[in-house]
Amino acid sequence: MQTKWARAVVCALTMPTALAVLTGCGVVPGSHAGVTVDGTAGPAAVTAKPSATGSAGSDPAGNGSAPSPSGAKKGCAPGGVDLPSGAATALTQDLDGDGLKDTLWMADKGSSRVLGVETASGARFSTTFSNASPVRANAVGGRLGDGSAIILLDFNREAKLYAVTGCKIVPTLNKQGQQYTFDEGYTGYGSGVGCPLIGAGRRLVGYLAKPGGHGDGYIVTRTLINLSKNGTRADNGPIEEVGRGLPGSDPVVTKAQEIICADGDRVIEPVN
Repeated sequence: MQTKWARAVVCALTMPTALAVLTGCGVVPGSHAGVTVDGTAGPAAVTAKPSATGSAGSDPAGNGSAPSPSGAKKGCAPGGVDLPSGAATALTQDLDGDGLKDTLWMADKGSSRVLGVETASGARFSTTFSNASPVRANAVGGRLGDGSAIILLDFNREAKLYAVTGCKIVPTLNKQGQQYTFDEGYTGYGSGVGCPLIGAGRRLVGYLAKPGGHGDGYIVTRTLINLSKNGTRADNGPIEEVGRGLPGSDPVVTKAQEIICADGDRVIEPVN
């Protein structure tokens, strides 16, 4: 594993016709190829969360503040897995719906690589993962306008999508039953992932920023990713153009070449 973390020049999945949901791993929570859900904490009593839908609108590639979903639930019950010694941590957005910021953590436990969450309520749960990339992984989390909470696990060439639901970290699956995965510029299907404000709330989108040719600047498109109620299923939605003829230094272009989900910090896998 490399000791130097390289920021991913990411890639979403915008293709002109049938947008590519790239292959990943996993089928159902509990036992996955390369992904194993281990520690969980039981959820406390919850109230129903309203859904919010958005249409094309403001903040095409930005990550400014957004209104929090109403109907927040209680946090996950305290307890769960222990935080490993030497784990890296980062403050992230509210992932269990109680309105309080939570913590993402990453650790190496022997031969296992671990991604975890510690909530403000004191719950700790995690999942193990594997990847062939020699680059240290990193992760960001976010809460979307429909109330779903996600984690993007970045391996430099690809980013895996997870949902935080039921006080567990669960791989989000595509319609083929594989883990939903964003290409990060390696295959050319996209260039970034973001959670911009669209209409009433945040939406998960995949970006593609590509040169227009003949010195005409960049064309930036985004694909809306439609998530199931609990975030465990993802499908490709409409493709929208958000910029044309843009210089490479334009903020719309640079944000379309990142993996980011609003204002949560990024946790970087520690060195063995």
